[in-house]
Amino acid sequence: MYSLLNSAAALIGAYAAWDQMPSALPGWLCAVALGGSAGAWIGSRYLSDRWLRGILSILLFSSGIKLLM
Repeated sequence: MYSLLNSAAALIGAYAAWDQMPSALPGWLCAVALGGSAGAWIGSRYLSDRWLRGILSILLFSSGIKLLM
């Protein structure tokens, strides 16, 4: 829920700075909603805590490396 509210606030702030919304934005929003829902469903039903922690550690590590480069 926090991520949803945080993202909505960021979009509202960005919209105030844009002259017009990009035409691809609705498609990206649908993709994010579908991907997030699918990930939450799979994670809550089929993956153990150990797998979820492993996936999160890989994502955080790759994000950290990307920030350093």
